[in-house]
Amino acid sequence: MQKGQQKATEGKEAAYQADQALSSIMVAINKITSQIQEVSAATEEMSAGTEEVNASISSVSETATQIAKETTQTVQSIQSQAASIEEVSNQSNNIKEKVEALSELVSKFIIETQKNGK
Repeated sequence: MQKGQQKATEGKEAAYQADQALSSIMVAINKITSQIQEVSAATEEMSAGTEEVNASISSVSETATQIAKETTQTVQSIQSQAASIEEVSNQSNNIKEKVEALSELVSKFIIETQKNGK
């Protein structure tokens, strides 16, 4: 009987130790679960941050593309204006040459008129 009581006491002690071990395991599992949740939340925040960075990069890229297009249009406009200015300059030179030729003709006409009138 005493062996039975001793076995019962040993079984009770083993059950208590098993209960303590299981309690420690549960505490560790809860701690690990909490850490996993923290890592998961941090990962979600990083993912959201990455999405914001990607959106910003996309916006900067679109802005740079638009600036490049506008710069190209500005360069084309400047080239067109330069061509127009060159054309006006050529026409101005032509007019100057014609005025000089006309002035020479008028000068000859005045000289001829003065010779004939005297």
